Amino acid sequence: MTAVKRMVHSLDHIGNQEAQVRMRSRSSNSRSLWRAISPPRYGQPVEIRRVQRKHAPSLRAGQVAALTAINALLGIAAHHVIQRYSSDRCFMTITGIATLDHAPQVFAEWLNELCDDLEFPKPRAYMLLHETLHAIRDFLTVDEAADLAAQLPVLVRGVYFEGWNPSKTPAKPRGKSDLIARVASRFQKEPLDEPDRAVAAVIDLLRRHVSWGEFEQVKHAMRKPVQELWE
Repeated sequence: MTAVKRMVHSLDHIGNQEAQVRMRSRSSNSRSLWRAISPPRYGQPVEIRRVQRKHAPSLRAGQVAALTAINALLGIAAHHVIQRYSSDRCFMTITGIATLDHAPQVFAEWLNELCDDLEFPKPRAYMLLHETLHAIRDFLTVDEAADLAAQLPVLVRGVYFEGWNPSKTPAKPRGKSDLIARVASRFQKEPLDEPDRAVAAVIDLLRRHVSWGEFEQVKHAMRKPVQELWE
């Protein structure tokens, strides 16, 4: 069985687990969060475990946890669907599943736009996209983060959810300087010349690819100083 077929089989398995999680999250009276334990081993189903919490985020927590598990597998799939040949070329395995077959091309379009906007090489643009998406995600509540994820392409969504810990969101403190400092801290070897502009470029990329209503919703979920980056 090929790597892609094993990935699709695992996705089917997780789809069944997602339905179970939904049923449990609706019927259970306990305030708990169903979380995926990540990272999973390649080709194996993701374990989903209930973790007691003092404050249940919402009735959608089960759905969010299942979504986290699915996207953990999509992150694995990305390594097998896309085989990097150089910084400008890649080979794509045809799976017959439209969402997966087009996913690398869509991700490349996002990355190319960011490269053009900032005149960054692709590895640097990818790191910026990765860190800024994570910072935005962690500044949102669980429900708000899930709403934004629903509008992201498959591979971008996988990057967005990588390493997500819903129990630690929204992050504190979460002012404008905190968001920018978090992103800039990952560029210690080659610091960003204008970190504000770099973060704003990723936000502008979101503006072009998600609905206006969702873009405005994320903006207004942020504190006033942070909203300046959305202008």
